[in-house]
Amino acid sequence: MKELKLLLHGATGRMGKAVKLAATEKKGVTPVCGVAKTENFSDPNFPIYSSLTNVKEDFDVIIDFSSTQAIYGLAEYISARRVPAVICTTGLTENDYALLKAAAKVAPVFICTNASYGVAALVKLVTLAAHLLTDYDVEIIETHHKNKADAPSGTALTLVRAIKSVSPNKRELYGRNPLSGKRNKSEIGVHSVRGGTAVGEHTIEFLGDNEVITITHKAESRTVFAAGAIKAALYAANKKPGLYGMNDLT
Repeated sequence: MKELKLLLHGATGRMGKAVKLAATEKKGVTPVCGVAKTENFSDPNFPIYSSLTNVKEDFDVIIDFSSTQAIYGLAEYISARRVPAVICTTGLTENDYALLKAAAKVAPVFICTNASYGVAALVKLVTLAAHLLTDYDVEIIETHHKNKADAPSGTALTLVRAIKSVSPNKRELYGRNPLSGKRNKSEIGVHSVRGGTAVGEHTIEFLGDNEVITITHKAESRTVFAAGAIKAALYAANKKPGLYGMNDLT
């Protein structure tokens, strides 16, 4: 099998470092360079550039764990180079999605709000539960570390979309306060908790009369996201232009 060469976009962040370590340890995959705010050429086997346009190495796939501010330039680069990309940045806006969809017309673009294979399974389980429990109230609680900027998490929003694909009349309510009043039957409650070093936890509660069904996914290490991103890169490497996601892996 041909060695898969990776460019890590957002190389010096928590997830960029985790992907680099996981890729270094995985047979058939090599991280060859990175892009971050500050360039660093101290490692000749993994130079870090401050801009995509400065990259000199040949690579096969981009894995992106950067920020929403970087999506515009990244989408333009994907379109110009027609290179496969795995987008793991969270907090994407509708405009960000539009830019990536445009890039997907000429290159494979794999978008995952959560790169964990377990979370991909979680979304399918929640979709099934939403089919079976249409009369139950639904609440989503997500917990992440204190430095996570976006809320709710991209995964929580993916879960909302999964539930609304079954019950399109439901509407999300973000948090509750003294003015929220009595619960409306059509609500999907979405709650964000930030603190400590929590890697990521998502709990979905289906609350009926005299019973509660709870589905929880808890990430205990960032390695699950790194492994999922690499799996997505291997998948996207030889695909035709188009949009792909974790559902394609499950």
